[in-house]
Amino acid sequence: MGFTLLLFPRPVQAAAGCPSEYNYEVRMLGGNRFEITSWLPLLDQLPRVYGRCAAQNPKKKFIPVAALHSSSLADSTRPVGAPVVIVIDDFGYRDDWVVEGFLSVESALTIAVIPGHQFSAATAARAHRRGYEVLLHMPMQALRPVPGEIEYRLTTAMSNTEIGRRVRRAIAEIPQAVGMNNHQGSAATGDVRLMNAVGAELLQQGMFFLDSVTSLDTVAVLSMRAGGVAATRRDVFLDSVDDVGYVLKQLRLLVEIADEQGYAVGIGHVRPNTLIALQEALPQLTASGQRFAFLSAVVGLTP
Repeated sequence: MGFTLLLFPRPVQAAAGCPSEYNYEVRMLGGNRFEITSWLPLLDQLPRVYGRCAAQNPKKKFIPVAALHSSSLADSTRPVGAPVVIVIDDFGYRDDWVVEGFLSVESALTIAVIPGHQFSAATAARAHRRGYEVLLHMPMQALRPVPGEIEYRLTTAMSNTEIGRRVRRAIAEIPQAVGMNNHQGSAATGDVRLMNAVGAELLQQGMFFLDSVTSLDTVAVLSMRAGGVAATRRDVFLDSVDDVGYVLKQLRLLVEIADEQGYAVGIGHVRPNTLIALQEALPQLTASGQRFAFLSAVVGLTP
């Protein structure tokens, strides 16, 4: 059973004629999330308040009305599933048929690129050109010694100045990135000072943060939000087991979590079995009405 609620959002500048479509938005009402599926100008009110719609005064602003429908509305022509975000980590190490496969998936994928590797900058640029969203997959200190990315890794022993320098260097290498998530980082994400320092840089750059949740002791999201940075956390690892059947099961779980909390974020990796599972499942889920979104579309929504 669906219903319609009328709200007055902020004014939108019309181009030419009355606006007929707007970017996807979500509003929170009464503890529930609603998708704005259509915008209807109150034409009978416009003459008194703003003059006739653009036909008579094309440069006038007017306030549209949002028709919000619950996700259970059966006759909606748009996908009704709560948005699912799929982030694929660890781009930069390789440039082969697996990478090409991910960058050919006809769905919203958020591509997380590790800085400092042979294919990092080129892969980020290619993903951006093809319309995917790009994250900076920032190396951070783990609880145990791990190899790789020594010149980029953020550690708890570093000064705030050095943390900021490394973050800025990584952003300069991956300028397409609109946000950051942690690569490893089970020690770093549990350190309030380090996370505050990272958040200060992200705030300056207008970027958001995804906590990959590599540790139950993480303080990343709380620190980021306290510093004014939009942040959210990973709900599901898709490929903790490198098996197509396992990834398919995790995708189903991700959809269930999205339906329960309004959206869900899953993280996978640049692996053949993960690619095969996505190639099989995403067309079917999309055909059934499931919506897939970039991380930037949901990062400001708190489950």
